Amino acid sequence: MHIEYMNKKNIFLIFSLAVIATIIVLYPKNQSINLDKAEDISHKFTVQKTQEHISNNIKTQEYQLPIPEGGEIGDQTVYGNHVYYIVLYMKEMSNFAQKAEIYQYNIVNKDYKLIFEYKNLNYDIYVNELRANENYLFWENFDPQNNWSLNKFNLSTNEVEPIITSKDTDSKILPSIEVTNKYLAWYEYVNKKAYLMIYSIEKNEIKVIDKNIHLESPYDRAYIRNNKITYLTIDNKNKYINIYNLDENKNKVLNISKNIEIKNVLSNDNFTVWHEDYGMSNVYVYDHRLKKLYLINSKRNGHNIFAINLCKNYIFINDSKKSNIFCFDINNKKKTNLTKKLNNDKNLYTLTTVSADNKFIAQNTTIEGILSLIVTIKK
Repeated sequence: MHIEYMNKKNIFLIFSLAVIATIIVLYPKNQSINLDKAEDISHKFTVQKTQEHISNNIKTQEYQLPIPEGGEIGDQTVYGNHVYYIVLYMKEMSNFAQKAEIYQYNIVNKDYKLIFEYKNLNYDIYVNELRANENYLFWENFDPQNNWSLNKFNLSTNEVEPIITSKDTDSKILPSIEVTNKYLAWYEYVNKKAYLMIYSIEKNEIKVIDKNIHLESPYDRAYIRNNKITYLTIDNKNKYINIYNLDENKNKVLNISKNIEIKNVLSNDNFTVWHEDYGMSNVYVYDHRLKKLYLINSKRNGHNIFAINLCKNYIFINDSKKSNIFCFDINNKKKTNLTKKLNNDKNLYTLTTVSADNKFIAQNTTIEGILSLIVTIKK
């Protein structure tokens, strides 16, 4: 009897320890980040005058997109060998168009074709937030009364359907969307409160990830890299960088002091990156492998930040003063000006983003017209 009791007690103890260990693994403690302890490596990056060190990994190319007479290019995106772009036929003295078209451009054979259009409308329209993945296009259209629709276009059937419209929500602010092959993400902003929304493309379902979002702007974007979506929450003491794994429904959290400014935070498997402000500003990178925080672009030794982006182990900084895009190779501590040799260094890059297949794309306004910059990351 005594032996049986001891065996049961040992089994219970082993089971309890296993449960505790499982909880620790599945629900790790938040990682606290102290910016004062960040290692400044902004001066340690080797500046490459050419792209030779990344020529095997990265290809940079610009394309002149065909524009029908009377139209002007709006938003653009890329997936595979195709650039998709919006052409707007703007009304005089108006921010809206009388007609809008969406084109597909093949970067290999230079063919292009019209794949969708809004025409013969009895209302003014604007179309933007164009994104693509393997099977679909996504975009938003809205009118002067702020009626809007977030749409999904099937590239195989050419059928379009709304995912959500302004009639389905109290939010009057158009969502800034992010797309992967599996998910579509955006914030809904209602009564000064933000919700993080996820649309499962496969399941055709929308769900709320978090109802207590902290936004620096109602137009903030919920970035997804490697199916990890990154967003901010806040309480009386701290700001929290949430790195939510959409496949596993697990959340990893970095704690930062509440008074720290955080803009455009992005995460993938290895890195979390953000900047404090625009202009001459600090850019921080947290390396999850080493559990170390680095300063890679400082106010004293860096670039004027217009936009940043993260793809694999590369960080892209759009310098608003030099009008060039710089690529920071975090693993090898090398920095390259990707665009200085283009167009006699007379560039103006906007609408920078990373595609669902890990290409960096930007729109370049030059003297010759609008060009599409595509940076292909091979590995």
